[in-house]
Amino acid sequence: MPGVAAAKVVLASVVIALSASAAVARSSTALCERDIRKAEKIIAKLHRLEEVMAPGADFDSYKAEIKGLYPSLFVDASGLHEGDLKTDLTTAVFLYEAAYRARLGSGARGDDCADEIRGAYLKLCLETSAGDPSGLLRAKARLHARWGAAVVLYYRGARDPGTLRELSEMEAERKVDLALAERAVGLLRRLTGRLGVSSSGEASDEMTWVNSLPYEQLSAEGSEALSNVERILASLPRGRLRLLLHNAWSSCRDGLYWWGKTYLRERKTVPANELASPDPLKVIGLPTGIVRSNVLANWRNAFKYTLEAERAIGMLKA
Repeated sequence: MPGVAAAKVVLASVVIALSASAAVARSSTALCERDIRKAEKIIAKLHRLEEVMAPGADFDSYKAEIKGLYPSLFVDASGLHEGDLKTDLTTAVFLYEAAYRARLGSGARGDDCADEIRGAYLKLCLETSAGDPSGLLRAKARLHARWGAAVVLYYRGARDPGTLRELSEMEAERKVDLALAERAVGLLRRLTGRLGVSSSGEASDEMTWVNSLPYEQLSAEGSEALSNVERILASLPRGRLRLLLHNAWSSCRDGLYWWGKTYLRERKTVPANELASPDPLKVIGLPTGIVRSNVLANWRNAFKYTLEAERAIGMLKA
């Protein structure tokens, strides 16, 4: 029936509007006119980047634009108040710069869509030409720039369906952020637990504890866990939560690296083909005790950052 169909459309519009309003109300509590004006300037620069990075555009102009806008664009975005606007614009700024580096072939990663664990990114990957990591990074940057622009438009009074739809989509993706972050916290919690860091972030007997752990088994488990966390980090937008998780991941990784150095030095049995290998600690000129302390410091930091990320998730969900 026409009347029923029309009512459903109206109801859907109301639901989207309410969802969008809730998203902006939460994300814009700390926003002020100064934030909005700064965001508008950032968005204008991002639009300029999109123009000069379009297929067929002059690459020399592209490089000149990038060099003219960075690193000041990072500084501008970091100056915004915490919230969805800062998260999305900061992410767009990072992604456009990453797209530039990928275009130059510096640090470019493949665009295997199987690596995309976020649905929105997977969709973009499937829509992007194969073998074009720069194009995929640009597509992700455009997505976050659109969400940031929608927050600004709503603040300026826009209530059109397009703006409300963008805000509703952004709100849904913030829930995805939290789900991914919770998964990363779980992996890091299990890893630090397996490495022997207690709930207080301490470990027993610093001088003997590190090398008493089953190296081969925990090294393999650690590598797998850190690989999974790294994939999650690649799917998270730039913000405080991602920074905490990255710090935890980095600390775990560095601790495992130095743990390997002490393990190689103190093995009782050495394979025949490694007899001529130099002492890994003598090569870098560090005594075992200092390296062990570094291992412990890294793993304690990993535990600390993981707990902070867990608390941040709780505050965002409240």
